[in-house]
Amino acid sequence: MGTVSEETMAKAKSFLGVFAQSLLCIQQAAEKRAHTVSSEEFMKKVALSLSQGELVLNNEGNLEFGYKFGYFTRLNEICE
Repeated sequence: MGTVSEETMAKAKSFLGVFAQSLLCIQQAAEKRAHTVSSEEFMKKVALSLSQGELVLNNEGNLEFGYKFGYFTRLNEICE
């Protein structure tokens, strides 16, 4: 086997650096997507709870327990 030239080593190091950056970018995109999906699901649950009276908005626009005790309020009590 022959030796690897310095130019070939430099190209290999450069490629590995770009490859590592690409993997990091993919990981960050996946984390962002997971956060987006989680936020969307949470907002759907809040909207459903608002429509069913489990949660209401007070005069200041803050969420409060509504007149109907349902799944979301039970879940909230369990998580607290």
